[in-house]
Amino acid sequence: MKYLVIIFLFFVGSGTEIKLYNAESNRIINDKVLADFFDKLEKLSVQREGTLRITHIGDSHIQADFLTGQLRHNFQNNFGNAGRGFIFPYKLAKTRGALDVQFSSSGAWQYCDILHNYTDCDIGAAGFSVSTFDSCTLKIKVKRSNTISASFNKVKVLTNGNFLRPKETEDYTPVTDTNNPVLQFETLRDSLILVTNNPNSKLTLEGFVLENNESGIVYNSLGINGSSVVQYLRSKQFEVGVKQLETDLLIVSFGTNDCYVSKSKFCKFCTKESFKTLVKRIRNVNPSMPIILTTPPDHYFKGKYPNSNMEDLQELISELCVEEGCALWDLYGIMGGKNSVMKWRESKLVARDLIHFTKTGYGKQADMFFEAFMESFHNY
Repeated sequence: MKYLVIIFLFFVGSGTEIKLYNAESNRIINDKVLADFFDKLEKLSVQREGTLRITHIGDSHIQADFLTGQLRHNFQNNFGNAGRGFIFPYKLAKTRGALDVQFSSSGAWQYCDILHNYTDCDIGAAGFSVSTFDSCTLKIKVKRSNTISASFNKVKVLTNGNFLRPKETEDYTPVTDTNNPVLQFETLRDSLILVTNNPNSKLTLEGFVLENNESGIVYNSLGINGSSVVQYLRSKQFEVGVKQLETDLLIVSFGTNDCYVSKSKFCKFCTKESFKTLVKRIRNVNPSMPIILTTPPDHYFKGKYPNSNMEDLQELISELCVEEGCALWDLYGIMGGKNSVMKWRESKLVARDLIHFTKTGYGKQADMFFEAFMESFHNY
C-alpha cells in the first residue's frame, strides 16, 4: 500500500493547515543522467577522499545565496566541506551578494555585467567583471555560515593574468595554473588583503574560488539579479568559466525573467532555443557535463495575477531535458503549479512582490531540492 506523505506543514493563527507541497511529487526527473556524478559522490561518501564541485547558476533567486547557501550547508554537512567556493566582489559592481562574504577596496574600479555594459568586456560565468588601472588593495573576509566553516588556504584567482598578490604575508606559495593563478597558504584563514601586482596595466577580475584542501563538496553559486537566459548568453566566456571552476555537476535555475512578460509577448520557441543554446555551449566545452535544469517557483506578474506563461515555460524546460539529456527538478510543479505561491505567502515565506521569497522560504526550497536529490542518489 502506498501512503501519501505531506511534509513542511505550517499553522497560522486560525489553526488552518497549509500544505506547501506534496512529497511524492518532489523528485529529480530523468535522474539517470546523473549516474556518473552519483558514482563519484558514492566514492566520496565512502572513502572521504577527493573533492566534488557543484556550480549553480541563475538569476536573483540565486544571487543573494539564500537558496544556494542552504544547499551548500546541506551538501557539506553530509559529504564534507572542501571550501566556500566561488565569490565575487559584487560591491564593486554596484550590487549585492552573499551576506557571509565581505569585500572592501581602495582605488578606482569599473565594472561590466551582462545586463548593461557587456559589449567590450571580459565576462565569465558570473556575468560580472570588475577592472582597474590603479594601484589598489582588495580585502576579502568570509565568515562561518550555518555552522559550516568558510576558512580557506587556497585561492584561485579568475583574472586576465595581471593578478593580485597577498599583502604582507609570507606563508603562501604562488602556484602556476594553466588558466588562472592560485595562491596556496600554509595555514587556514578567514580573511586576506590583496594588492595589484602591476598597477601600470589593466587588471580584470571575474571572481575568486576559496578552498581548504579538505575532501568534500565545493558549492559554487553564481547569480545575476534580473537576468534571463538570453542575457546570460551575452557572456562570451561563461562556459569557459564553468570549466575553470572544475565543475562536476551544473545546476541551472533561470526562467522567471524569461517569462516575465505579457502573454502576447512571450515566445515559447525563442525561449526554448535560448535554453538549448546555453546547454549546447556547456556541452561544447564538456560533452559529459551532467546538468540539472530547474523550473522557477510560481509567482505573480506585476503583483496582480499568476504569471500565465509559467505553464509554457514548464513545458519547454521539460521537453528540453528529454531532448538534451538533462535532469529536471520541476519546482513549479512540485509547489502545485498556478497560484501555489499564495500558500507560501500565507506562511510568510514570500516577499511582497510575490516573486521573491524570504530567506526562510529559500531555505525551504533548498531543503526540498536536497531531499529530492538524495532520494535519487540513494536509489540510483
